[in-house]
Amino acid sequence: MKDIPLYKQIKNHIIDQIQAGVLRAGDRVPSEAELAKLFRVSQITSKNALIELVDEGYIHRVQGKGSFVSQEAPESKTVSNAVIQNVCQNKTGLIGVLFPSLNIKVEFRLLYYLDKYIYDRGYKMLMHNCRESSEEESSAIQSFMDSNVEGLIIFPTLDEHYNESILRLSIEKFPLVLIDRYLKKINTNIVTTDNVQASYDAVNYLIQQGHKKIAYISPEITNSTTEDRAIGFEKAFLENKFSIDKNLWCIIDLKTIDADKDYEHIYAFFRNNPDISAVFTVNNRMLNLTVKSLNALNRRIPDDIEVFTFDEPDSNNINYILQDYKTICSKAVDLLIAQINSTEFTTSHIVVPPKLIFRDNCE
Repeated sequence: MKDIPLYKQIKNHIIDQIQAGVLRAGDRVPSEAELAKLFRVSQITSKNALIELVDEGYIHRVQGKGSFVSQEAPESKTVSNAVIQNVCQNKTGLIGVLFPSLNIKVEFRLLYYLDKYIYDRGYKMLMHNCRESSEEESSAIQSFMDSNVEGLIIFPTLDEHYNESILRLSIEKFPLVLIDRYLKKINTNIVTTDNVQASYDAVNYLIQQGHKKIAYISPEITNSTTEDRAIGFEKAFLENKFSIDKNLWCIIDLKTIDADKDYEHIYAFFRNNPDISAVFTVNNRMLNLTVKSLNALNRRIPDDIEVFTFDEPDSNNINYILQDYKTICSKAVDLLIAQINSTEFTTSHIVVPPKLIFRDNCE
């Protein structure tokens, strides 16, 4: 794959989407700017991909409106309306569950309770690990459709800008629930933690404790979860009339994380900011690397630096936000089954409040 020019990789991706039925005749193709952002390339690269697609007859341009799949493009053969209708008419008792990875506690907890509630309601679960790949996610959706699942519960991938396969399911009103992360452009059922309020409450607590130099440690903001947690952090500062110092934000891009270079980045951040007195981390990976960095710099937790994080830490001297996994999964399964059994298409966004756990109360 690395030997194929970037513009051809983009071109091949769109051809795959057309031949898979995710993009059908008349559908709009992402613009040069959208493709450049999605694949992290220049607009010249994405433009070359679209030019070749036009030359080969896969798409056509409409002045002032964009690019669209040509009527002459290869026949759609997957995730089409016919396939979805066929699945809906064949009751199998199967529910497909897609997870972005199985690397952190949150995912294992959610998977455990989804399996429990799906079984309790008389269904069987098929699960696929997408390994943080949107392409793998699309492939898994098609595999589940081939298995005649009656509905899907999807925990979207980390770098989830725009997945046409999920959009297609929503457009065709196939029973679907997104959990934890959601796609703002897609109208479907969603169950999430109240990430904005939880982050606000945690950071507001740190401010009330007298901290002013509070670090924010997060992966690159590419999805609803990281975005909402950043919003909550900023809201706490604004409502306390504190200025937000973005120099104290340590944001790790996904390429650095994929290359396992994030520890060096976080270590350098804390070494260069010795006056930080508190830290908020958005997940366990960021927390573990923060703790490792602080230990290497002889910063003691919680004696001279206080930490608040999302999800249960391994240490009992760290405050954390406990997500209500049981409620999230129960609501998601009930929403999906209601959709499976309903003749009307309705959507809900259920926001589940978490609980703040303080180190003094940790067992």
